[in-house]
Amino acid sequence: MKRDRGGDARGGRGFSNMLSSFRSSKPGRQQGAADTRAAAADTGAESKKPRYVRTSRDAYIGQAAMGEVNFYARQLTRHEIQRGEHRSFIGGMWDEIGDLQFEFMKQQGLKSHHRFGDVGCGALRGGVKFIPYLDTGNYYGLDINASCIDAARHEIKHYRLEHKHAHLLVDDGFRMGRFDAKFDFCIGVSLFTHLPMNHILRCLLEVQPQLTEDGVFFATFFLADDDPNIFLRSVHQPGGGVVTSFDSDPYHYTLRQVRWLAAQANLTAEEVPWNHPRNQKMIGFRSISQDSTKDGKRDTN
Repeated sequence: MKRDRGGDARGGRGFSNMLSSFRSSKPGRQQGAADTRAAAADTGAESKKPRYVRTSRDAYIGQAAMGEVNFYARQLTRHEIQRGEHRSFIGGMWDEIGDLQFEFMKQQGLKSHHRFGDVGCGALRGGVKFIPYLDTGNYYGLDINASCIDAARHEIKHYRLEHKHAHLLVDDGFRMGRFDAKFDFCIGVSLFTHLPMNHILRCLLEVQPQLTEDGVFFATFFLADDDPNIFLRSVHQPGGGVVTSFDSDPYHYTLRQVRWLAAQANLTAEEVPWNHPRNQKMIGFRSISQDSTKDGKRDTN
């Protein structure tokens, strides 16, 4: 689900339309066994071999739909993972962006006892910073790409973090509820920057019920000025040379659009300061029942 650099994949259809068409399709049309692994559950013991659990419908919907939106349906090979190519596949800047996420979340009040959800965790660019800090079993990472979860396990072994029992899950629909946990914090970095609005709304609808009463979901966007013409032209984002569009990957949105999406999921949305080298902006999503006057930080007393 993640990648920082701009891509040229096109997303021509809404998520709901794709669901209807793929549900009526016969299973088994995917190319390759790797592309049909849509959902994988883990017991939390990283020393165990991952168990991939899938249904024919979910397998086809997930990978086919994502393949029409951006590059992320491609499955990395075992040899690519062993060579570390997954680090560039998810956008590079491994240590810089990983450290940026970690320091940001600590500033927002993340403590070791909190349950933390990493939506679109990829190969654990941020995860390898969070897992050592959090108490055992308090990291939960979800991604649509099964090979990136394989790469995540590779990184856990590389950093010798097996004893922390991180929970990893492959899922094609942002179904954080499959973890059967409530989260104090969630994060999605370089996730919504590569997704059209219907996919973003699906994610918000799935994450919102899994937040604790005062939980927060932080996610990055490329933002554009609130100008009607913004939908018809590309935007050159300051820093990093990324060019964004309204209808192709990488995507930009106005803050008004982000707030509208949030409202559909019973959330508020406010920009929170942080300094991303490619100009991604951080948005904090809170349940509407919470005090909307908070500035993005939580009371940890």
